[in-house]
Amino acid sequence: MCIMRRKIVAIITLAVVAAMTTNVVAQNPDLRYRIIDVEDMLERGRWGDAHELLCALENDLDPIAHALDKEWVEFQKVRCGVELGDANAESMMQNFIDTYPSSIHRNSMLFMLASYYVDNGDVESANEVFDKVEYKALSADERVRYDVRVGYLRFTEGDYYRARTHFSKVPKQHAYYPHALYYVSYINYHDGNYDVAYEGFKQLVDEPSYETLVPYYIMQIEYRWGNYDYVISEGEKLLSTANSATRDDLLRIIAESYFVKGDYAQSVRYISAFTPEKMGRQENYILGYSLYRMTRYNDAVHALAKVCGAEDALTQNAAYHLGDCYIKLGDKGHAADAFALACNDGFDADIAEESLLNYGRLKYELGGGIFSEAVYALQNYLTKYPGSSREPEVKALLIAAYYNAKDYDAAYIALREYPNPDNEIRMALQRVALFRAVKAVERGDLSTAKLLLDESAAIGLQPKYSALALFWQGEVAVAQGDMDLALEKFEAYVRRAPKSEVEYQYAHYGIGYANFALGKMSESAEAFEDFVRDYTIRDSYLYDAQNRLGDARFSMREFGAARNAYKVVVASTSEERHYARYQLAMLEGVEKKSSKKIETLKAIIADGEGDYVDDAWYELGRSYISAERYSDGASTLQDFVDGNTTSPYYISAMTDLALAYYNLGRKSEAVACYEKVVEYDPQSASALEAIRGLRDIYVSEGKVNEYFDYAERSGVQSDMSSAARDSLTFAAAKSAYLAGDISDARAKLDDYLKKFDKGYNRTEALFYLSDCHINMDDNESALLTMEELLSNGNNTYTERVLNVYACMTFDMKRYEKSSKAYRRLYDVASSKDVRAAASEGYVEATMLSGDKSAIVALHDDVAKMSDATRWARRTSTLAKANALLADNHRGDAMPLYEELAKERTTAEGAEAYYRLVEARYVAGDYEEAQQMVYSMGECGSMYWQAKIYMLLGDTFVKTDNLFQAQATYQSIIDGYTNKSDGIIDETKSRLASMPKK
Repeated sequence: MCIMRRKIVAIITLAVVAAMTTNVVAQNPDLRYRIIDVEDMLERGRWGDAHELLCALENDLDPIAHALDKEWVEFQKVRCGVELGDANAESMMQNFIDTYPSSIHRNSMLFMLASYYVDNGDVESANEVFDKVEYKALSADERVRYDVRVGYLRFTEGDYYRARTHFSKVPKQHAYYPHALYYVSYINYHDGNYDVAYEGFKQLVDEPSYETLVPYYIMQIEYRWGNYDYVISEGEKLLSTANSATRDDLLRIIAESYFVKGDYAQSVRYISAFTPEKMGRQENYILGYSLYRMTRYNDAVHALAKVCGAEDALTQNAAYHLGDCYIKLGDKGHAADAFALACNDGFDADIAEESLLNYGRLKYELGGGIFSEAVYALQNYLTKYPGSSREPEVKALLIAAYYNAKDYDAAYIALREYPNPDNEIRMALQRVALFRAVKAVERGDLSTAKLLLDESAAIGLQPKYSALALFWQGEVAVAQGDMDLALEKFEAYVRRAPKSEVEYQYAHYGIGYANFALGKMSESAEAFEDFVRDYTIRDSYLYDAQNRLGDARFSMREFGAARNAYKVVVASTSEERHYARYQLAMLEGVEKKSSKKIETLKAIIADGEGDYVDDAWYELGRSYISAERYSDGASTLQDFVDGNTTSPYYISAMTDLALAYYNLGRKSEAVACYEKVVEYDPQSASALEAIRGLRDIYVSEGKVNEYFDYAERSGVQSDMSSAARDSLTFAAAKSAYLAGDISDARAKLDDYLKKFDKGYNRTEALFYLSDCHINMDDNESALLTMEELLSNGNNTYTERVLNVYACMTFDMKRYEKSSKAYRRLYDVASSKDVRAAASEGYVEATMLSGDKSAIVALHDDVAKMSDATRWARRTSTLAKANALLADNHRGDAMPLYEELAKERTTAEGAEAYYRLVEARYVAGDYEEAQQMVYSMGECGSMYWQAKIYMLLGDTFVKTDNLFQAQATYQSIIDGYTNKSDGIIDETKSRLASMPKK
């Protein structure tokens, strides 16, 4: 129990012994009588009269003859001044000490000065002067007063040991003995010597100075001894006379006495009378637990919640019963929060175990918790309490919680770390490893996926998941280009899996693709037919499979079957219809239906939809030329090259256009086309072909000198023998490359490039050489080779090289180069999918480059990209918003955050939402910030979700809802799985810095 302190009124002012021997001369009896009169006044405490007589006496004393008497008079005058409260008392005493350093009264004056300092609260000066007082030189009465004074001084300083030493010297017969006894008794009470304290207080019951105070301490001791009936019977009497300083303490111990006796109604009655603003944790516990036992759960939760704070047994006990209150009220969420606080096994072990189980069970029932706290709690239970009778229940809940959480990384780690796993745990690991592998496939981490799938397959306890591992191993093999392995895995899956599984259909899709890639068209067609027959969803999988079925039949020259497959796709609204439509045109060409082919191609071009418009456009031009409709071919191809300078067909179209013009007799236009081919990529096989065409035209017109002038002007080789050597040298190098002899190919390609610095095959040679460098892990040389190729403008290989170069520089952390390469790739890519991927690479590389100006400009640039992905748009928007916020342009940043926050299931939307909640918190609008957290819904980033909930905890602290703040912080600490990103440490710091009430 708390010890009630009482400020004791200063002890009666100490008097200095007045009975001093005087040295009045015998021959002056009148003077002696006057001194006796002064002594009489001093004895009677008539300080004013005494002072007046002393002043008159002083005037009649001879300074030499009556020196000792004069010293006595000065001493008594100071004494009177002190007693009369003279404002100059301190200086008077100090002056006397300085004037009479050898006086017999000096020790008494020092004692008087020290006492004066005590009365005026100057402890430091008092201690300094008391140190100068000679205790043994004091009279017996002075020693008593000294011990009382110094004892009180030490008491106020908290030095109870020395205080008790001084108080214990006061004899029983002395007037100050009751005061000394009180302090000694209090010190014994404080030190827990209740028996001795009790005896002392008993002796003071009838002392007027302590008759209202001592019963309080006696009752406190009776309470400590467990005499609750005494406390209850005497407490009411004391309450009627108690002052404000003791009333609350009396109410508390009376309430506690009823509490211990189980009379909770009376306990509530008395503790409810406690001063509300002084209600502490202990008082709230008495109130809360009593209300809980009275089944007044709604009232109990308010009191018990106020108890939860410090990490101690009281918090644990209160939280445990608070959790039970919330369960009785049907509030599982708050119940789980309460049990989380009661899990501390540093206090009551039974409560800790029961609370941990309740916490895990409730979090599971609530869906697992924001941070998968159910997994944490249940796993922690199994670790802390091995062999518990509840282990089967907990294991079942834990396994279910893993799946509910869908946090397969955390589940995997937990299962792998589980000590001595039984088959039940290993079966859970088999499933989780598989699910984790699927996530790895989705993010493109094929090596991790392969390891996890192998692990899942090796466990092999559940046939269903063993089969699924085969399916996903096939998917990984496809992604890695190992079609033989893919075919093996998919076929093995089909043999084991039931037809009702959706993966069964996708496996046929995979079998079809693998066979197609391996050139096994019959088997491919059969697999794709199985897929389209059983697959009922009208999505891109279905129509892509129909296209591949058509391709397989086409390659097998089963044109009718191919047409039927393509027509199914053309009739759909899917993106795949554009390819099918183009293939139908090509099919018509193979079937010699040239006119129908041309009409189909013209229709594709007129519609202008999809990625096959330029294919159709170019093919239309070629079709006209094949049909010897040179004028139509020239017109079509001229329009094409004018509008598609970045198309991969540009060079071929320009070459065909030159041929058309030549056949139309428009040789000057044919020359212009050939020259554009040479200009576009002078060091390519296409340029060599164009040069030959130019030579034939110039020679046929007898303009040989003009040809040589052009050749010199353009920097190409005019000597055909040199061109022949160029071709032969390159052919040898290319042959080695295609044969797979990378080392020999690299040497020959390098030799070719050195010999023919303006060779017609230089572009192609650079392309092959860069691939050789990559295959031999010489990335630096590969970069240099690709950079030379890319520096010559756009050509046939630009898109492919940019794709490799951008990825390679990114992996080598050369982000500025990677950013520029991805940006250029976006502009030259022929496929929408490639442009979309390039937009993401551009954004990611720019962000990692650290170039602030480039990051800020990113948003506006990406906004112009029609094929940029939503991720690229979100990330660039977030980058701009963060930059604006960092530069204190909050007003400009907030609209961007608001737009992003509409997609909170994305990581960028989650961060944006955090910024919005943070803005409300900074503005002091805590209620709005809380409502935003509650209405957040699904969040796309565990990290930002934790940051948002940290802010929620902060708002609870600001609004003095400490229980909810602690529960919120604890939920992050318990469930957040990443232990190294700073979230856990930051949350623990917040929890530790919470106010303790």
